[in-house]
Amino acid sequence: MSPTLLDRVLAASPAAPSGRTRLAAAVLGLGALAGLAIAAAAGGAPALWAALVSATVLVIGLAAAGGVLSAIFELTGAKWGRGYRRIAEAGAALMPLGLLGLAVLLATGHAWLPWVHADHLAGGRPHWLVRPFWDGRVLGAVLLAYAVLLRFLWWSWRRDFCVAGVPGRFGGWLGRRLARGIADPALEAIRCGRRLAVLAPVVAIVYALAFSLLGFDLVMALDPVWFSTLFGAWYFFGHLFAGLALVAVASLALRRERGALDAFVGGARQRDLATLLFAFTLVHTDFFWSQYLTIWYGNLPEETAWVIRRTVDPDQPWHRLGYPTLVAFFGLPFVALLFRRVKDARPLLGTVAVVVVAGVFLARFVEVAPAIMHGDTAPSAMLGALAGAALVLLGYLGAGWLAVRSLLAQVPILPIGDPVFAAEHDTGEAA
Repeated sequence: MSPTLLDRVLAASPAAPSGRTRLAAAVLGLGALAGLAIAAAAGGAPALWAALVSATVLVIGLAAAGGVLSAIFELTGAKWGRGYRRIAEAGAALMPLGLLGLAVLLATGHAWLPWVHADHLAGGRPHWLVRPFWDGRVLGAVLLAYAVLLRFLWWSWRRDFCVAGVPGRFGGWLGRRLARGIADPALEAIRCGRRLAVLAPVVAIVYALAFSLLGFDLVMALDPVWFSTLFGAWYFFGHLFAGLALVAVASLALRRERGALDAFVGGARQRDLATLLFAFTLVHTDFFWSQYLTIWYGNLPEETAWVIRRTVDPDQPWHRLGYPTLVAFFGLPFVALLFRRVKDARPLLGTVAVVVVAGVFLARFVEVAPAIMHGDTAPSAMLGALAGAALVLLGYLGAGWLAVRSLLAQVPILPIGDPVFAAEHDTGEAA
């Protein structure tokens, strides 16, 4: 490891969050409370719960998405993605927020779960949709996914502290714990690499299984008559899609502050990230289309009623969100990311990434809100719930950005202990 590379990585690492960042997070937090008040004023308690549940189920997934992307980079040996690994992994700072939101949802489930008195349901649903069995499944899936992911992140971050000079620069409480017990840095770095190689596929498999179950239990079960075997994959991949878009937004924001980061994630690496975002656009839309097409040609009332209410029913306001949602998560990113100019221009790529997050958020809202706000819904109630959900999500993301910045001040922003990353940049290869 050359001293020059270490100096460059340290120069790219951000400082602790500024007072302005803390103030912005506080304002967004107050905005989240205002959003809940707006939703309640527009549509009563059902609109309030629709806003809170829509935002929270998305944040629970976003907290895991970045770490899963890092595991995917490890699995595939993606050389170009090494510079983005730590930014993606920092998304784990959202985990406390996700758990807090989940705790609120579990504690108040009797107020918003439509099936809470589901004894009349046919088949095995009354046995599956019963509390506390449902609570245990949901909480267990989240805790399992988070625990496996945190173990992976521990070894990823610890490997950086095997590099001479890193422990002295990052001496906070997290840095001291990561550096503890490293007697032989070279051997410990090899050990970390082996652990990561074993854990990477475990992270991917556990994430897919756990969040498929969460998709079924947290969202699909809100309408206990409707079902789709593909919904779990659509749900967990949507979080990966939005997580990748947030990695793009975060990297662009950090590069604006830390110009030294450009050498590692700018230029061709930015285009690579945009290309992956384009590929995720296609895969995410393929899950959507495969699910929709099967329901359409089957034409079974128990399946089509769910789709009709959300897309074409003129007596319900939800159909007004159908096409904007499709444009946001597919139409605009698909067309825009065909052009190299969009991939190269920071403002354009940042705008596309924000639209992608908005599209996935709208998809979650359209899935959740009609089931909780059952019956005839006035357009004003829908708009109030939507505005409330958006403000709650911004509150989550504001607090999450503050936590991410705090985390990135305690570990190197680039995986300097990763031999693939170090070999590339030590040899002077272009970033």
